[in-house]
Amino acid sequence: MGRCPGRGNAINAGDPTKMSRPRKKRGYEVLTPSCSRIVDRLNGEFDALVARMQRPEFERAMERMFAATPDELGAAHRRGMKRRGISGQRPE
Repeated sequence: MGRCPGRGNAINAGDPTKMSRPRKKRGYEVLTPSCSRIVDRLNGEFDALVARMQRPEFERAMERMFAATPDELGAAHRRGMKRRGISGQRPE
Protein backbone atom coordinates (compact mmCIF):
# COMPACT_ATOMS: atom_id res chain seq x y z
CA MET A 1 0.00 0.00 0.00
CA GLY A 2 1.43 3.42 -0.90
CA ARG A 3 0.52 7.07 -0.84
CA CYS A 4 -0.39 9.14 -3.82
CA PRO A 5 0.80 12.76 -3.72
CA GLY A 6 -2.11 15.14 -3.94
CA ARG A 7 -4.75 12.55 -3.12
CA GLY A 8 -4.08 12.35 0.60
CA ASN A 9 -5.32 8.77 0.86
CA ALA A 10 -3.73 5.37 0.56
CA ILE A 11 -3.63 3.55 -2.75
CA ASN A 12 -4.69 -0.07 -2.54
CA ALA A 13 -3.37 -2.70 -4.91
CA GLY A 14 -6.84 -3.17 -6.41
CA ASP A 15 -7.59 0.54 -6.74
CA PRO A 16 -7.21 1.56 -10.41
CA THR A 17 -5.30 4.79 -10.94
CA LYS A 18 -5.65 6.83 -14.10
CA MET A 19 -2.55 8.17 -15.73
CA SER A 20 -2.72 10.68 -18.52
CA ARG A 21 -0.17 12.26 -20.79
CA PRO A 22 -0.20 15.86 -21.93
CA ARG A 23 -1.23 16.24 -25.54
CA LYS A 24 1.51 18.75 -26.29
CA LYS A 25 4.63 17.29 -27.92
CA ARG A 26 7.71 17.50 -25.74
CA GLY A 27 11.16 18.33 -27.06
CA TYR A 28 12.43 14.77 -26.86
CA GLU A 29 9.62 13.49 -29.07
CA VAL A 30 10.50 15.67 -32.03
CA LEU A 31 14.17 15.21 -32.91
CA THR A 32 16.12 16.83 -35.67
CA PRO A 33 18.27 14.51 -37.83
CA SER A 34 21.45 15.59 -36.00
CA CYS A 35 19.84 14.84 -32.65
CA SER A 36 18.71 11.47 -33.95
CA ARG A 37 22.32 10.61 -34.80
CA ILE A 38 23.40 11.55 -31.27
CA VAL A 39 20.63 9.46 -29.74
CA ASP A 40 21.53 6.54 -32.02
CA ARG A 41 25.19 6.80 -30.96
CA LEU A 42 24.21 6.91 -27.27
CA ASN A 43 21.96 3.89 -27.80
CA GLY A 44 24.90 2.04 -29.33
CA GLU A 45 27.14 2.95 -26.39
CA PHE A 46 24.47 1.82 -23.95
CA ASP A 47 23.99 -1.48 -25.78
CA ALA A 48 27.76 -2.07 -25.70
CA LEU A 49 27.83 -1.34 -21.96
CA VAL A 50 24.98 -3.78 -21.30
CA ALA A 51 26.75 -6.43 -23.42
CA ARG A 52 29.94 -6.00 -21.35
CA MET A 53 27.90 -6.33 -18.16
CA GLN A 54 26.59 -9.72 -19.31
CA ARG A 55 30.06 -11.30 -19.43
CA PRO A 56 30.96 -13.78 -16.66
CA GLU A 57 33.99 -11.76 -15.52
CA PHE A 58 31.73 -8.77 -14.83
CA GLU A 59 29.51 -10.91 -12.60
CA ARG A 60 32.57 -12.09 -10.65
CA ALA A 61 33.81 -8.50 -10.33
CA MET A 62 30.43 -7.41 -8.94
CA GLU A 63 30.47 -10.26 -6.42
CA ARG A 64 33.94 -9.11 -5.27
CA MET A 65 32.76 -5.51 -5.11
CA PHE A 66 29.76 -6.30 -2.89
CA ALA A 67 31.95 -8.43 -0.61
CA ALA A 68 34.71 -5.77 -0.35
CA THR A 69 35.46 -3.86 2.83
CA PRO A 70 35.41 -0.04 2.78
CA ASP A 71 39.23 -0.01 2.75
CA GLU A 72 39.31 -2.34 -0.26
CA LEU A 73 36.76 -0.16 -2.10
CA GLY A 74 38.84 2.93 -1.36
CA ALA A 75 41.99 1.26 -2.67
CA ALA A 76 40.19 0.17 -5.85
CA HIS A 77 38.91 3.71 -6.34
CA ARG A 78 42.41 5.14 -5.99
CA ARG A 79 43.79 2.60 -8.49
CA GLY A 80 41.09 3.57 -10.98
CA MET A 81 41.79 7.28 -10.51
CA LYS A 82 45.51 6.69 -11.00
CA ARG A 83 44.86 4.58 -14.12
CA ARG A 84 42.83 7.47 -15.56
CA GLY A 85 45.54 9.98 -14.66
CA ILE A 86 43.32 11.84 -12.18
CA SER A 87 44.95 13.15 -9.05
CA GLY A 88 43.44 12.08 -5.76
CA GLN A 89 44.22 15.47 -4.28
CA ARG A 90 41.29 17.63 -3.30
CA PRO A 91 41.35 21.21 -4.58
CA GLU A 92 41.80 23.85 -1.88
